[in-house]
Amino acid sequence: MAINEAKNAVWLAKDQVHQNNDIWSIVQANNKVTLKATCTDKFLSAQPNGSIQCNRDKAAAWEVFKPVRHEGGFALFSEAHKKYLTVKENGEVRCDASGIGG
Repeated sequence: MAINEAKNAVWLAKDQVHQNNDIWSIVQANNKVTLKATCTDKFLSAQPNGSIQCNRDKAAAWEVFKPVRHEGGFALFSEAHKKYLTVKENGEVRCDASGIGG
């Protein structure tokens, strides 16, 4: 997986993403994915206010994302919060977009 700022979405491309010197593993099951930091062994978690935390030992609803096909790639959608994972212009990752490319 790689974070791509094109259209302000997070796109799946490979098995890992590198951001801020962290390496993230993608765990896939039942057409859903979770992102786990290999340096801390913690899951990425979307919060109701759109912020992101990486402090969960187990993956529950807030840590699970659905890959959604879009323009030759995939965006990640939080079914728990009904929002897409995004990368802001300043590099901040959030889960607060109502759509892809907006």
